[in-house]
Amino acid sequence: MRTTADRRQLHFERDDAALAEVAALRAPWLEQQLELARLFCRIDSKSAFIPAGCGSVTELACLLGYDGWRAGQLCRLGYALEAEPELELLLRERAIGFAAACALGRIYENPEFLDPEDTWVRWARCERLADLNRRISRRIETRRQERAADVPFNAHLTLRTAENVARCREIA
Repeated sequence: MRTTADRRQLHFERDDAALAEVAALRAPWLEQQLELARLFCRIDSKSAFIPAGCGSVTELACLLGYDGWRAGQLCRLGYALEAEPELELLLRERAIGFAAACALGRIYENPEFLDPEDTWVRWARCERLADLNRRISRRIETRRQERAADVPFNAHLTLRTAENVARCREIA
C-alpha cells in the first residue's frame, strides 16, 4: 500500500495478525514485568544481592542471565509501585507509559527527593518522557547540591603534604 504524508510517499504492508499477537502478549508480559519489579526492589532494599557475591541488583541480574540495565529499570519501578500503588492500575489501563513508570522510580527510591506538593504520577501521565526525565534529573541534582558540601574526614598525612594543604587553604 501507499499513502502520502508531508508530500512524501510511505510504503507499508498491513499485518493485523502480528499486531493482534503483540496485543495478546501484553497482559502476560506486564504481569511478569510487575512481578520482577517487586522482586528486584525487594532484593535491593534488603541488599540480598550481597550473599550472591554481587555489588548490586543489576550485577545479580546479569549473573542470573537477565539484562542488567533492564533489571535496574524494573527495580526502580518496584520502588515507584511501593510508593504509588495506583501506578499498577494505570499501567494495566495503559494510562501511563511503562518507561515513564520506571522513570518515576528514580524519584521514589530516595525519599529525600520528594516534596509534599509533588504530583509525579500526574506529570508522568501528562508529560513527554524526555520532559519527565529532565524534571526528575533537575530534582535529583537540586537535592544533591542542597546537601552539606563539607564532609568531615580524618587522614594521616606526611609533614610535607600537611604543609601543602595548609598553603592551599590560605590561597583558597
